[in-house]
Order: sequence, then structure tokens, then C-alpha cells
Amino acid sequence: MIPYFRIFTFVVIALLSSLQIMAQTNDTIPAEIPQQTSEISTNQTKEKVSKAGKSTPSYFRHHKKLPATYSGFGIEITRSELPLKRDFHLFQQFGNVHYEKLEEGGYAYILLVKFSSKKALKNYVKQVVIPKAPDAKALVYKIGKRK
Repeated sequence: MIPYFRIFTFVVIALLSSLQIMAQTNDTIPAEIPQQTSEISTNQTKEKVSKAGKSTPSYFRHHKKLPATYSGFGIEITRSELPLKRDFHLFQQFGNVHYEKLEEGGYAYILLVKFSSKKALKNYVKQVVIPKAPDAKALVYKIGKRK
């Protein structure tokens, strides 16, 4: 019977010490939590200033380099001889844009997408992407190479 008493005593001490720690933690919480206002900013296109002093609206997205081992579907939205700036109009309309430096020169800008079949991909390109990017075409990649 004595071992049970020791276990019980240990559990009670552990509970009391944890309650003391919780009480100390709650003392650090401010009595009043500042409330965020639900005002909607009228200037939705806030400008960010780069190190060079140039400003770019915050809604412009960054395009990333296509992973060298990417396998899956892609949609080429445009090609360019020179790298496109991040304020290019198609980057405002599409997210998840990656670029690929082409062997014949220039750059291709690709949307990485997940579809169950090539037919579903082609339907999406036809119905959604081509109205915004007329030069768009569906692609299949296998370990970084176009098929």
C-alpha cells in the first residue's frame, strides 16, 4: 500500500507545480488584447521599394526557375528572347509561374499544374488560359525535359 501512496503523492506534486507554472505564464498575458480594425485599405496596390530605389506594386508575383528534375504537366504561357520583368501583364493573371532557359535561346514561362490526364490539361488550356494568353500550349515534362 505504501508504493501507491508514493505514486499518488508524486502525481499531486506534479499537478500542483504545473498549475503554478501556468499561473506564472498567465501573468504575462496582457489584460487587454489589441483589436484589429476591419477597415479596408483604399490603396490596395501598396508600393514596395527595392534596394535600388525602384518601386514595384505588391501584387506583382515572382517567377521562379523551373526545377531541373520536374516531371509532370505544364502550360507554356509565353516565350521571350530576353528575361521578362516581374511586372509583365501575364504574371498578374497567373500564379506559380516558372521560367525555363531554352536550348535554342530565349526563355519560356510555364505554369506548373496538376491534372489527372493530358485531355483534362488541354481542356483547361483551351477554356481558361488561351483567352488570357493566346500563345499558350500544354506541355509534358519528364525529369526536366519536354516531351
